[in-house]
Amino acid sequence: MGGGKTPPHHTELCSAPKKYHHQTKRKTEVNSRMATYMGMDVHKKNCQAVAMDEEGTILKEEKVENSLEGFEPFFKDIEDAKVVIESC
Repeated sequence: MGGGKTPPHHTELCSAPKKYHHQTKRKTEVNSRMATYMGMDVHKKNCQAVAMDEEGTILKEEKVENSLEGFEPFFKDIEDAKVVIESC
């Protein structure tokens, strides 16, 4: 990783296009024809998860328990997504 270059995968995972940062519109359904992007802020017992489409519209946002039972309902209608995870 020398030479001050950022690995290619780092840019893809950590940099959402600028148009996503200021959108606050919401939808009630996940549109499987559009790209879906997910962000997850992971904590000890749960995480805050959000799914948005390629236009920056929030499709789903929930606090979910860190377990299979907690995640399954959130992901059940999301077929394919690019995911970013934040954890400390």
